[in-house]
Amino acid sequence: MSNGVVCKKRYGNIFSLRIPSANQGPKWVVLSGYEMVKEALVNNGDSFADRPSLPLFEEIYIYLSVIMSNGYPWKQQRRFALSTLRNFGLGKKSLEPSIQIEAQCLNEAFQSEQGKPFNPQMLINNNVSNVICCLVFGDRFEYSNGQFQTLMKTINEIMYLEGGIWAEMYNMMPWVMRQVPGPHRRIFSSWEEVISFIKIRIQEHKKDCFLNEIEKMMGMMMMMMIVMMWEDDTRAGFNFENLSFCTLDLFRL
Repeated sequence: MSNGVVCKKRYGNIFSLRIPSANQGPKWVVLSGYEMVKEALVNNGDSFADRPSLPLFEEIYIYLSVIMSNGYPWKQQRRFALSTLRNFGLGKKSLEPSIQIEAQCLNEAFQSEQGKPFNPQMLINNNVSNVICCLVFGDRFEYSNGQFQTLMKTINEIMYLEGGIWAEMYNMMPWVMRQVPGPHRRIFSSWEEVISFIKIRIQEHKKDCFLNEIEKMMGMMMMMMIVMMWEDDTRAGFNFENLSFCTLDLFRL
């Protein structure tokens, strides 16, 4: 019997606990059962819409992006991201040609292995990420592109580290983990590499976003930034720093 079932039987459908100890660490509220979860996340969804405070992500995102923002900035960023993605074909047949091209490239990559055993993980990651690149940048990367391969491997490594024990320890004891070496430090340096790549792409699009870049999501984002700046709505979070993290969100989802 799992610890969760034991706690439910002892404390009911809702209880709280502190990790790692009773006096330190964040307080967690645990909901158990379909009706309790529905009441909180559906019937009272607005009250529970904010993201949890996780030290690891706070230091990386600094409350930027769609994933980690809260309140008014989150609503504005989410509304814009969803509407823009739909305009560029997400969930529609207009995106089908890009997906078909990537499917063909993936098929050719599989055939190049000549029937030998291989790990398809990176090829599939490249395939899906290229569809996102077509949406955001209006272009794709060849699977043989060294920079793109390095980017995909870095993101894959980050996902692995963020799901590991070192990241959990950082969130439980940030005041300790900031002072000690370990794999968790690779998370920060890796995200800097990824953000640096995205910022370079943004700079490339800034040069001619008024010309032909409007047909790409990145161009639409920049135009939205100009509109919000003109309206003096700085709270919406449309700026170049946030643009980098919002673009990164699309590769994380």
